[in-house]
Amino acid sequence: MNRLRAILRPNRPELRAALILGFLMVAAGTGAILWLQTFKIPEECFRGQILGGEDLGALCLPYQAAMLAYGDALGNVANPAAIGTLVAPIVVALVMGIAALAREIEQQTTNFAWSIAPSRATWLRDRLIPILVVVLVLGLAGGWLGDMLMGLRLRGVDPWRNFEGLGLRGPAIAAAALLVFGIAALVGAAVGRQLPALLISGAVIGFGVYGAITVSDAWVQGDAVIGTYDQTALGDKVLDSLIRTPEGEYISWDVAYTRYASKLDTINYDGTDDGSGIRVATRYVPGDRYPAAVARLSGLLGGGGLAAIALTFLVVHRRRPY
Repeated sequence: MNRLRAILRPNRPELRAALILGFLMVAAGTGAILWLQTFKIPEECFRGQILGGEDLGALCLPYQAAMLAYGDALGNVANPAAIGTLVAPIVVALVMGIAALAREIEQQTTNFAWSIAPSRATWLRDRLIPILVVVLVLGLAGGWLGDMLMGLRLRGVDPWRNFEGLGLRGPAIAAAALLVFGIAALVGAAVGRQLPALLISGAVIGFGVYGAITVSDAWVQGDAVIGTYDQTALGDKVLDSLIRTPEGEYISWDVAYTRYASKLDTINYDGTDDGSGIRVATRYVPGDRYPAAVARLSGLLGGGGLAAIALTFLVVHRRRPY
C-alpha cells in the first residue's frame, strides 16, 4: 500500500480531479436515467411517435402532457448528461497522459527517479498501470451510461441494435480514452514540455480518431444490404436512397427520373407498391451488425492506444535525462 501511494503521489492532483469529474459524470448520468424512468408512459406511445404519429387513440391520449415533459427532460438533462459521458473520460485521459511524463520530465524529477529505479521500463510500468485503470474504468462507466441514455432516448430500440451514436457511447469511449492517453503519454515523453505536448497531442489525436473512424466507416459500408424502404427498421444505418424498378433492378434517383419521370410523383415513399411496381429502396446496414461495428471501432482505437504506449516505453528507454 505504501508503495502504491508513493507511485501515485506525483499525480495526486490529477487523480483527485479525475475522481471528482468521474463522480459528477456518474451522478449526472444516473440522475438523468432515473428521472426518465419515472415517466410511466406505455412503450406503444413511444413507438407510435417514432413511426410518424400513429394514432393510438385512447391509450396514449392521457399521456400527451407526460410525453411533452419527457421530451423536455431529454433535451434539458439527458442530452447534456450523454455529452458528459463522452467528454469526461477523454479529458481525464488527456490530462493524465500529459502529467504522467511531460510534467515530470519538464520538472526534471525523472533524473532522480530513473537513477534509483531498477529500470526505466519498471518505473514507467508502475506509473502507467494505476492511471490506466482509472482511465479505463471511467471510460467503461461513461460508455455504459451512454448506452443506457440512448435506450431511453429512442425507446423500444435495443441500443446494441442501433447505429445512432456509433463511437460516441459504449466500449468505444473506453477505447478512445485509451488512445488519447497513449498518444498524450507518447508525445509527452518525446517532447518533455507540457504545453507543447498538449498542443501536439491534440493534433495527433485528431488524426488518429479520424483515421479510425474512416476505416470503421469503410467496414460498416461493406456490411450494407439493399432492400425496399419498408424492410428497414429503427436502428438500421441508412446509406443511400434508391429506386427499385418493376423488374427488380435497383437504380439511382437520377436514372429513375430519366426512365419514370411521370410516375415518381405518385409513388409511396414508405417503400410500398402504389400499383406501378416502382418502390423506394435503400442501401442500409441492419442494426444487428452494430455489435461487430462497435467491436471493430473499439479495436482500432484501443489498438492505437496500446501501440502508442508501447512506443512510450521505447522513447523513455532511449531518452537522455536533462
